[in-house]
This record gives sequence, C-alpha cells and structure tokens, in this order.
Amino acid sequence: MPIAQPALAQDDPLALADGDEIEYAAISFLGNAELPPAIGQPDFAVSIEETGHSLGDVFLDYWRATGEDAMFGLPISEPFAAPDGYYSQVFERGVLQYLPSMVWTVEPFVRPMPVGRLLIGEQSPGIGAHPGGKRLGGGNRAPQLRPLAPDDPCVQAAVAAGGLYDEATGHTVSGAFVAWYVAHEGDYYLGSPLSEVVVEDGMPAQRFEGGDVPYVMYVNLDAEALHGAYWHENFGQRMSHGCINLPVPVAEFLYGWVPLGTPVTVY
Repeated sequence: MPIAQPALAQDDPLALADGDEIEYAAISFLGNAELPPAIGQPDFAVSIEETGHSLGDVFLDYWRATGEDAMFGLPISEPFAAPDGYYSQVFERGVLQYLPSMVWTVEPFVRPMPVGRLLIGEQSPGIGAHPGGKRLGGGNRAPQLRPLAPDDPCVQAAVAAGGLYDEATGHTVSGAFVAWYVAHEGDYYLGSPLSEVVVEDGMPAQRFEGGDVPYVMYVNLDAEALHGAYWHENFGQRMSHGCINLPVPVAEFLYGWVPLGTPVTVY
C-alpha cells in the first residue's frame, strides 16, 4: 500500500516560482486537531477565486460576522492543525483558530491566533518588564522589542507627554496611538503593548497582545459592533466612539438569537 505523503507548499495552485531552487516546507493538515461539530455550522464551503482557497464551517461564520475581507482579508490556506494543536486557517491578516474548550462558555470559540506574541517571542524571548535596570540587555532583539523598566528615560518621557506604561509587558503606548487607545478602550480591544513603535512599510506600527471582547456582532465594515462589556456598568451613557456596549447577558442573548445579516438601525 502506498504511503501518503505530506502536502508541500508547491502543491498550492497559487505558489509562485521564478525558476530558482526553493526548499519547500511540509504542511501538516488536520493531524489530531479537534474539529468543530457539524451542528449549527454551514454544510457548504465557498471557493475564493482570488486566492484559490475555500472557506467553510466555523471559519466561514466568523469571517462573515466580523466584516469578511475588510477585517481579516481572504483565506490563503486550507484548514490545518497548527503546532499548538488547534484547528486553524490562515488569512491575509491573521490566523483564525477553533478553540473547543470555549464552546460551552461565554467566550468566543473562534479567535485570532496570538501570532504577534509568538513572532515577537522568536526575536525577544521572555517578554515582560525587567525588575531592575534600564533595559534587558544583549541578545539579537531589536530595541523596540526590549521591555523597559519604569524608570527608563523613554518611559518617563512617554508618560510625561500623556502616554501610558504597561508594567506587565514593560512597554508604552504614546503619541498618536495613545489617543486611539484611550478613546476606544484599547486595553480591552487590543490588550497590552508588546513593543514600542516600529516602522513597517514606511508607516508607524505597534504590536499588541490582543483583547478579549465577548459576543461581538459587527454592524458595519468600520469594525463597529454590538458586544458585551464586562468592564463597566455605565450602560445608557456614551462609553465608546462607535461600538454599542451591552451587559454581557444581553449580548449573549442577542448573539444566539439574531441571524447573520439582520439590519441594524442607529438613531
């Protein structure tokens, strides 16, 4: 009996080659990953012509509910078992994962993989504030990834200019980023900063851990949504610059009751 061979990157219909010798990585598909149950999930998949990949089950539902390609982009892989054991699929702007342990909880059971922390961890192991001294020294880590001590001059300058310092990760949020972070409850939506500001493709950028907002129901392509808010009780007052905060039980009810595509009118 022939032995099944692992699929290779060159099997991707959109893989490009310029004639040079390329070393391709093996792809482990489903392995022992726990798959989502068929109950309540689409019994079909859609084919994305632009990338040559398909999209179905829980990932199709989540992708549609979160703004489709405006949020995560198009799928650029088929579902596979990630190294952490979760059923996953790669999109242009992130990796979505099915977390079976969250299915019977109030938490979302499809979440973006925390690739920011993983990628930074490869460059800067041991993320966190250094208990003494100005910086963690040595190594091949970029300066923007090194945690800063509270008495570091960079931290003091950022705080003096209205910025924030996160003691858990040893990084600041300042400048144009802090205005958005404060106005949009960034500590819940984005989580803690994992770097200082870096320049990517000529634009300032900063990496964050990723927040955890329950029962998110997007109402437009500007990432504005109805969602649960467990961090305040001031409902009925303006607490956001676009999202509609709801008590968690109310958000839970709506999340399980309204079908995808329900019109939302804001007065």
